[in-house]
Amino acid sequence: MPEFVTVIESVQPDIIGVTESWGSDDISDSEFSIPGFDLFRADRSNGHRGGGVLLLVNSRMNAIQCKLHSKFTDQIWCQIKISNGEDLLIGVCYRSPNAQFSDKANNNRLCEMIDEISGRPVILMGDFNYPDIDWTIPYGQLQDSQQFINHVEDSHWTQHITEGTCNGSTLDLVFTSEPDMIDSVMVLDRLANSDHNMLQWEVQLSPEFSAFSNPRLDYTQANYVAMRQELQKTNWSSLLQGDTESMWLAFHSLLKSLEMKYVPRKKSSARNKKAPWMTYKAVRLTNTKHRLFRKYKNYRHPVLWISPGVISKFVRCQTV
Repeated sequence: MPEFVTVIESVQPDIIGVTESWGSDDISDSEFSIPGFDLFRADRSNGHRGGGVLLLVNSRMNAIQCKLHSKFTDQIWCQIKISNGEDLLIGVCYRSPNAQFSDKANNNRLCEMIDEISGRPVILMGDFNYPDIDWTIPYGQLQDSQQFINHVEDSHWTQHITEGTCNGSTLDLVFTSEPDMIDSVMVLDRLANSDHNMLQWEVQLSPEFSAFSNPRLDYTQANYVAMRQELQKTNWSSLLQGDTESMWLAFHSLLKSLEMKYVPRKKSSARNKKAPWMTYKAVRLTNTKHRLFRKYKNYRHPVLWISPGVISKFVRCQTV
């Protein structure tokens, strides 16, 4: 989770989609939440581990969760108002490669989901696990894959991913209802131990932001002495009772009350350039990491035009 937060602070997205969240009833929303974002989640409901999807949207966009009639597993949807007055549907889906969860019936439900929202402004992202589809044609070698393509084309959607996202296979896809809604998609490096690459893109739309942004807390002017004194007077045995979730809510409520009492507010400004818990050195290193990965992917980079003999000589010189 810390590396995930670091990437968010570096990229500064407004919308985040996550597949294979492995959410369950034992994991509370607080463990998935990111400050400044509204969280929407869908856990795998059949009792099996794995799967699950998350959708985090900038709180200023006033996103509202949507429920579709489709019973396709591992889907989550919300809608935001855009400047032309229409509602934009934003969704995240995960189609498991395991035949136990992606049988014929569930593949049909995926196509029914596409048909249900056809004709509406849509952005759909996710891990669909169709490695046999060639999206340059497009063509699927298997019947289920071709069926999926047919429903996408019948809805006049555009698929924007043109390079591999998981060990050379194009498994992660981004669909839009309008071809010019997205200019291009950047394939970033991988997050932690994941075998999938992260994706980043800009949407050519103007969402309506709330006119009233949340006030910012000025922790530099907080009365930490008074907060410590109240915490020392707290009867923790009385406060922390019940199960883990109850104790967490009680502890969280206490901290929020102290925050409201002893941390002053200040006017909200533009988006922060740096998270309070990150050093400027960490920000620079994160940006350098992304820049080097973009160079690594760039086949026009001069290093890739050096002959193998020169590279071997260079490596030997560096290791002597």
